[in-house]
Amino acid sequence: MPGYFRFLTLMAFHVFLENRVDATVLEVGIGGTYDCTNVVPRPIVTGITSLGIDHVSVLGKTIEEIAWQKGGIFKVYTPTLYDYIFCYNEDHRNLFLH
Repeated sequence: MPGYFRFLTLMAFHVFLENRVDATVLEVGIGGTYDCTNVVPRPIVTGITSLGIDHVSVLGKTIEEIAWQKGGIFKVYTPTLYDYIFCYNEDHRNLFLH
């Protein structure tokens, strides 16, 4: 299934470019560092919702490892919306749970 999601993501980017789309809400697959949607260099905003123990074969076995991977969606100088259970320090990828 991951290959299919990558294909659909590539096709979506193609359609966006061909139709000169100004903005889109782009939902990620598994999210984070290695998600195929994480190629947008300067998004207007990024966001993370509540975390759970899912995608453990890719993201990590603990909530802290999953939070680290999900934090890979953050971009320097880009606002990030996040759930109230998170906080982060000056290294914006170093997430901690409250």
